[in-house]
Amino acid sequence: MLGPLVAVLISQFFIRKIELIWPVEFRNFGLVVVGMAIGQAFQFEYLLEWAV
Repeated sequence: MLGPLVAVLISQFFIRKIELIWPVEFRNFGLVVVGMAIGQAFQFEYLLEWAV
């Protein structure tokens, strides 16, 4: 998961010939996927324990 992030970081800082554009639809889809992955780690019982 860090490989693509590092590749984009390197390309943005060191290779400035190409401007990378992230379409809004891909960004929104990525946010949904990440949100679901994070949300699966939490269960309702954990939230009840934290609230008490």
